[in-house]
Amino acid sequence: MAPLQQSQVEKDNVFRLEGHYWTLSYGGLLVRLKDSKGLRDIARLIERPGSRLHVSELASLSSAADSNSAQRIERARVAVTMRIHNALGRIGKEHHALGRHLSHAVKTGVACTYEPETPVKWKL
Repeated sequence: MAPLQQSQVEKDNVFRLEGHYWTLSYGGLLVRLKDSKGLRDIARLIERPGSRLHVSELASLSSAADSNSAQRIERARVAVTMRIHNALGRIGKEHHALGRHLSHAVKTGVACTYEPETPVKWKL
């Protein structure tokens, strides 16, 4: 979807799920993207800036799926990293500034975090 220019009143930074679409606003530009697990993961990180979320909190892990927890965690790390990076790519295509901000602020691994250089106030 094409970015929409916001009115002066709507200059808030927004990362909010509305039905099947996310409303993302940053720097006075608003876009809407179809829901995905990666966008949901990013939203959870934005809700808790500076907090480290273990991939098991972002991925659904079934203890019966594999007896080796190290393998489960590694699969979850790969899955969560891939879907976050895919979502960041989608965001960057539609909203370059927000994509750049999030690409620098979101870190993935066994623990994922959102740590912007300067604090950003979000409406979720």
